[in-house]
Amino acid sequence: MIKVVQLGLLVFLTGCSITAPPTSNISRDLLTPAELGESVAVEQLVSFVFNEKKQQMLVHMDIQPYALQLLAFDGFSTPLFKLKYDGRKLVKENYIPLVDDGMAKRILADMQLVYWPVPRLNQQLASGGWMVEQTICQQGLSCRKLYLDDDLVAVVLYQNDKQWHSDVSINNLTANYQIEISTLKVQHHE
Repeated sequence: MIKVVQLGLLVFLTGCSITAPPTSNISRDLLTPAELGESVAVEQLVSFVFNEKKQQMLVHMDIQPYALQLLAFDGFSTPLFKLKYDGRKLVKENYIPLVDDGMAKRILADMQLVYWPVPRLNQQLASGGWMVEQTICQQGLSCRKLYLDDDLVAVVLYQNDKQWHSDVSINNLTANYQIEISTLKVQHHE
């Protein structure tokens, strides 16, 4: 699932076509923005490594209880796409036409895997065979492991315990790609 997200973002950033990994019909249900339990706006530098190619984009995400909005820009501040999600309907606007509905959902599912509370993730995803485990991984760092029917799919590794201020890496084991997230700015809304 993350592989499609990563592929699309790579295409946006490079401006050329690349060979896509096999697509998957595996999909995770989305949680509502309110289930995050807080309101926050973040700016992040997101790097993707797939097929030995590394690409970066700037992401601005604003999460309120009633809606989530994610804007992605290339290195020249050119808008790539915008996603809006109110807990029921996911709307996308493409500035470069490559993000389809499935990819938009996968982008948000990955952000939720990183930032939404594990108990809420497990409550939402259990019916589809998914499970998220919060644990301690390498070098004593906090991590989340995503399983589908007891098979490890992805590992999220946090560099510190301050969720929004931590650099984060996602390693998708089934799609064989990595995502690195560096938070540049965080603003908590009252």
